[in-house]
Amino acid sequence: GKRQKPARVRVANPTVAAFVLQVIKRGMDTFSMAELNLINYGIMRIGDRDEDFLKELAQQFAENAPEMGPVEISNTLYAFARQDFLHIQCVDAMLGELKRRKMLSVENMTPEGIATIAYSLATLRVKDEEVFEIMSTHMCERVREFSVTSISMFLWSMAVLNIRTNAEPLVSVCLEHVSELVESGAVAANSANVVLWAATVMVGSNCAIWGLRLLFNRRFWENQREENYSMAWIFFASLSAELGVDTSTLYNGNLCKEKYSENNAMLSRQNERLSDRLRIQLIPHAVNSLPIALEGSTEAGIRVDIAIEKLRLVIEVEGPQRMNIPLDKLIEKHAVDGGADPKDFYGRPEEVLMSCRELIECGLSGPAAFKRRVLRRCGWRVVTVSFDENEEYIADALEKMIAKAKTTTDVDDDGEDDENFLPPMKEQDGTKRKEMDASFEGPDEINVNVASSMMNVVRPGISFDGDDLTGDKVPDLATMEIKFTPEEKKLRAAHTKAIKELRRVLMQERGDAAGGKQYKSHLDFRRWQVGVEKKIIADMMASLS
Repeated sequence: GKRQKPARVRVANPTVAAFVLQVIKRGMDTFSMAELNLINYGIMRIGDRDEDFLKELAQQFAENAPEMGPVEISNTLYAFARQDFLHIQCVDAMLGELKRRKMLSVENMTPEGIATIAYSLATLRVKDEEVFEIMSTHMCERVREFSVTSISMFLWSMAVLNIRTNAEPLVSVCLEHVSELVESGAVAANSANVVLWAATVMVGSNCAIWGLRLLFNRRFWENQREENYSMAWIFFASLSAELGVDTSTLYNGNLCKEKYSENNAMLSRQNERLSDRLRIQLIPHAVNSLPIALEGSTEAGIRVDIAIEKLRLVIEVEGPQRMNIPLDKLIEKHAVDGGADPKDFYGRPEEVLMSCRELIECGLSGPAAFKRRVLRRCGWRVVTVSFDENEEYIADALEKMIAKAKTTTDVDDDGEDDENFLPPMKEQDGTKRKEMDASFEGPDEINVNVASSMMNVVRPGISFDGDDLTGDKVPDLATMEIKFTPEEKKLRAAHTKAIKELRRVLMQERGDAAGGKQYKSHLDFRRWQVGVEKKIIADMMASLS
């Protein structure tokens, strides 16, 4: 028989209500997948949603995925993402069809379609390494067929989901291509800024050779949106922590840091409660701030929730909005152990993620890994606590650690996270403390609402809609005279030599390849090139010391 229909329609828009009621009246089985796709997309454009109706739609798509083409699948995922609705069975079925029919290539799908699928998955916080491996391989081979908007969408998605496969070669090829376009004046700097942010989150200072090329290009700074300066700061912070560059001497370095600090000053309720508890117990700490430079280390330049200098410790309070769902692990869990059916996981991504956490370990976003790397390089130890942790317990444990630190100089400072850094929790108030989450959020909390913004560091008014990112402009720098510091002039000269050396080595290698040395693909060649880029940057920095 037919599936039970929604009892009532919970939408405010009368047009949407009329559509939904008509579909229910006729029965979804009477509509083709193309028709249901158009209905779903139309409702998304209007901006009203009924979760029961979306659930019914998702199950229809899941059951009839083999009937859908690549455009329909791409539109389905995007429409659900825009409506902030995740249905695990539907997403799994869509991705399964894309893989089964080998549709994740530019031969079978447009570059815009590939970028849209990636962006939709990041918005829904669903991580599928195999899908991104296939798509990133094709992008690396044919990057010039992708618009800068599509490149920025795809790299942002990989950064959010912390996709590591092919990250370094893809960042290298995309950042080189985008830096060339900016240099020629063929692309707006705002899209390039998103690419630089994502590249830094993914591979840190390993993207420095092309990142500096962007940074040193005057066009990169012309007509920048004010909100984007805080994105650029992430690259500056990486240069400082990982390469030892004094970013205060670089053009716009201090401005970017200032904008980053201003745009990332939000304080969560639990963070505030934890800070209050630490204050009551007289534990010195800094809250929601850029931590100071520890002795013998550089300043991290990244805002943290709680910093306790005495313990060289940073505490981050994380919620489900900063996590991703590993799709393969969830599906495997159901296949092996039975348990909850994937079709029972649906709703807003945060709600679905919280349900998934009861069955599997959900990973943290890419910015989390980036932030961890930076803090470690700057001498900090990092502990992450979940949003549902007991603040009193945490404060008590820290108080004991402070007392111990006063009586011993034996401080473990290996730079690694320690799941047992806080003592095991005893039962308190009838609840047992969950395992300490060894995860961490990055420079900026990701806002995955496709309609409004890409991330909190990019303020409302910036989106991927259209060929260029929109937002409030700052004054044009074209007519301004720029005076560089002696330190920047020296770095620019060294970077120019590094680019020339890279091109010389590449020309030689291409000649050797033509003479018989073979690479299986452009991806393999780019992996080799990444190794060369790392060495050249290391040599460049050594020449400056």
